[in-house]
Amino acid sequence: MDRILSDLEEVGVRVNNVWDLVNTTDKYPEAVPILLSWLDRIHELPAGEPREKLREGIIRALSVPYARGLAAPAVARQFAEISNTAELGPRWVAGSALGVVADAGVADQVIEILLERSMGRAREMIFEAVPRIAKQRPDIIDAVRSLLDDETILPFVIAALGRLRDVQSRDEIARFLTSDRPLVNRQAKIALRRLDAELARRARSTQRN
Repeated sequence: MDRILSDLEEVGVRVNNVWDLVNTTDKYPEAVPILLSWLDRIHELPAGEPREKLREGIIRALSVPYARGLAAPAVARQFAEISNTAELGPRWVAGSALGVVADAGVADQVIEILLERSMGRAREMIFEAVPRIAKQRPDIIDAVRSLLDDETILPFVIAALGRLRDVQSRDEIARFLTSDRPLVNRQAKIALRRLDAELARRARSTQRN
């Protein structure tokens, strides 16, 4: 594990542990290529808890906006490769990182992951990247809309469709106003306010034209 610290030091990043990067408020863009290099060959290290702790630390350290795009393919691969059955375990960490770094360049991978329902709650935070991806890949909206029957991640699906101003999903989201799940109910109310505002904006635009 000392080798990664030596590699980081060569580019001017001096830390005692990869997790120091996770916990710092300083930026470290020069460390990103080193972290990616180690993430891509993490499987070469001896299996066990130290390797998995290092993997998680690298993924968390890459969860920064200035790693966006560059880190997205590697993190998407990790999400798919991680062997993890815990709902909020290492795969969830990789999903959270994707929410930060994913862009349209990995749209196909993100759509595939979101639609893989066996991934469960590990997909939750990936929805943070959906509006960003949708700017260039609007087809991701159809994928998200198809998940309105996925109870596992429903609040995140509803929130994303609201942020996307997807008026096509308005009536289906309205059904969740009576949900007995507080988070689902709350996200449905927020989404409907956004969707109704979007419909009103479109109506005004039509009247002016």
